[in-house]
Amino acid sequence: MLSQLVPFLPYLLLAGVVAGILAGLFGIGGGAILVPTLFALLSALGLSNADAMAMALATSLACIVPTAAASGYSHYQKKHVNGVILKRWWLGILVGTFLGGLVINHWRSPYLMLYFSMFLIVVAINQLRPKVEVVRALPGKLWHYLASFIQGFLSVLACVGGGTIGVPILLAMGLPIRHAIGTSAALGFFIASFTSVVLLISSVAPDSAPVGSIGLIYLPALFIVTPLSSLMAPVGVMLNKRLPEIWLVRLFAAFLLVIAGKMAYLALVP
Repeated sequence: MLSQLVPFLPYLLLAGVVAGILAGLFGIGGGAILVPTLFALLSALGLSNADAMAMALATSLACIVPTAAASGYSHYQKKHVNGVILKRWWLGILVGTFLGGLVINHWRSPYLMLYFSMFLIVVAINQLRPKVEVVRALPGKLWHYLASFIQGFLSVLACVGGGTIGVPILLAMGLPIRHAIGTSAALGFFIASFTSVVLLISSVAPDSAPVGSIGLIYLPALFIVTPLSSLMAPVGVMLNKRLPEIWLVRLFAAFLLVIAGKMAYLALVP
């Protein structure tokens, strides 16, 4: 069974490189890159679309843990991480990711692919919209707790590190763009870590799961992707400061739309 990984090895390595760079660049976890790659691999290994998507989401989240750690630490070194936000948001994220992990574990439906594609479309459109800086702070701690819960829950379902949801919220709070990205990268570590623990404890591998699976996490792919993604995350942080953002944002949004279309097709076409 492991020999079937060989044709996908170049794609996994490339996914690790791209996911790491994007994690550092945008404060995301890399799920938009990893999930389609892992889904194609697991489908080729004989899993149904629903089981392949569930395992792709879970494995991607496990890959995000070291990637987000590397990205968050690099942003921390550049003083882009807001410690006050981390202290206020960790509890809401813990609860949201716990519930989101349970949903992924028990909701193995093709509609999960459709949800993921719709999420990518929204993210892409948001990336292409003109950005208007808002300096008004969000009202009260209760809103912070609610926002952190929503970020944790939706990030798990969409299998992202939190940046695509967290960055717009933090920008609305008046954080500079680099601080919003850096703080979201650090929050992504908590999101992925909490959810991976929930999945390891509570999930049961499908009957058709390939050799090397623990619950919904496919370890061979995890061990191939994470070294490269973790090494490349600091490169993304460096690019965050040096490259014109508009070029990267437009290309990234176009890529998301392509991936979203493919996922929607797989969800809707028998």
